[in-house]
Amino acid sequence: ELLRFQTVSFEGHKTAQNVSCVRFLKELLERSGLETEVLDGPATGCKAGEKPVLIAKWPGKDPSLPAVLLNSHYDVVPVLTEHWSRPAWEGALLREDDEERIYGRGAQD
Repeated sequence: ELLRFQTVSFEGHKTAQNVSCVRFLKELLERSGLETEVLDGPATGCKAGEKPVLIAKWPGKDPSLPAVLLNSHYDVVPVLTEHWSRPAWEGALLREDDEERIYGRGAQD
């Protein structure tokens, strides 16, 4: 489902795809037991809140131990459809050559 959000850099804020994607991720992470917080994010070239930042925390049992930080992004570069053999926003899971493969923009990020 995540690969179906068209969160193209410099476009996702105009179509509300960024906000929808962060809402989807927030709900997914909360169902998994993580604490979440959404920040407005940078407002360069858009209105505050159109490029939200999602922070998720999974507190450990021993606060004296070091933390692990995982950093990622949900925006992707534009799609050049002529270079795709499948629809870029389909987010398809297909079996080919006895392997399951995921096709979709951002699948390898």
